[in-house]
Amino acid sequence: MMGRVHVLRANGRPRCRPRRLAGDKGYSYGRIRRGLRRRRIKAVIPTRKDQRRLPGFDEATYRRRNVVERCVGWVKDRRRLATRFEKLAENFLARVKLATVIKSECEEDRSMKPKSTLSVGKPEKIVWRSS
Repeated sequence: MMGRVHVLRANGRPRCRPRRLAGDKGYSYGRIRRGLRRRRIKAVIPTRKDQRRLPGFDEATYRRRNVVERCVGWVKDRRRLATRFEKLAENFLARVKLATVIKSECEEDRSMKPKSTLSVGKPEKIVWRSS
């Protein structure tokens, strides 16, 4: 499925490789960092306690990694997606797309503010005054 990811550019062919790769401290090994450098991908991986700190660590990008982790957790909560009942990759991808569309619609409905401010309690007493 990752082979199908293409990020369109203003001109030229689409980009298939990420610019940055975020990982936790478990991926802080020289071999992984060298492989990423060879592919011109910036590593956004914090160093372990037993390593010297590397300059240029992008904390803001690393914090956004949590969005991806929450999304993966959400997919794992959906039993049909997590166990991949569909045998064909096309059907599985369609199921993932459908689930994300449904999720985004639910999120949008929750974020919308109510159109009116009606209270559920006792109705207000309306007093008419003559002029």
